[in-house]
Amino acid sequence: MVFDNVILIPAEPDVPALEISADNVMVRGFVVKPIGERGLRQVFSCGKPETAHFQKNRVSGMECGIFLRNCTDCVLESNLLDSNTDAFVIENSKRNHLRANSMEGGNNGIYLKGSDENRLFENRAEDFSSGFRIEESRGNTIESNTAAFSIQAGFYLLKAEENQLDNNSVNNNFQYGISLENSVGNTIVRNDVWADMHGISLEDASSKNTVHDNRLFECEKGLLVSKDSTENRIYNNTIRLRKIRDKSWIEEILDHIFIQ
Repeated sequence: MVFDNVILIPAEPDVPALEISADNVMVRGFVVKPIGERGLRQVFSCGKPETAHFQKNRVSGMECGIFLRNCTDCVLESNLLDSNTDAFVIENSKRNHLRANSMEGGNNGIYLKGSDENRLFENRAEDFSSGFRIEESRGNTIESNTAAFSIQAGFYLLKAEENQLDNNSVNNNFQYGISLENSVGNTIVRNDVWADMHGISLEDASSKNTVHDNRLFECEKGLLVSKDSTENRIYNNTIRLRKIRDKSWIEEILDHIFIQ
């Protein structure tokens, strides 16, 4: 089944514009924007299909652009999602491929929750709270992506296990480039992290992670490891910190406000 260059006009904003439960579906060439003042809660929603393929769609101004739940072996490729609260939400789903998607503006770019063995490759996320949020998910490969201008973190791993972040570009994020909280057994390797406030952070009992061959340039702080984060292997990283000039009294006040 193929949907190609179709315009949808949904009757109810709270109902997904297209909900898929069949296998082997191709969705390509949609352009979806808000209707009046209210956007759709979900644009494309998948429940339990296999091998669905979303390609070259554009979604703007929605609560959730593309939502997968209990999906396997789906491909989400070359989609453009901008000004959505969450661009992609992947929940309880395995072995899906997200490649070459562009996302801009919102809470989360790609949000994996309870999802294992997915591959995220060559995606770009800008101007989110978290560009890539990996929560309670295991065995995902996150490679050659770009996360920039995030408020919280470019890559945020929470209660995540045995994921691999390899060869990603992480730059100009306000707080953290790569942040791990209560995450175990992950591999952080060959990433370029630059111009973030904190380069890589392991906190809240993030243990048995491997962090090596990363390049951290122009960050205020390079590698942070909390006291309760133990048994991590950290080696062969290149760190060149940003030179911090003396702050004026107004900058000290602004720092205090942001900390509060």
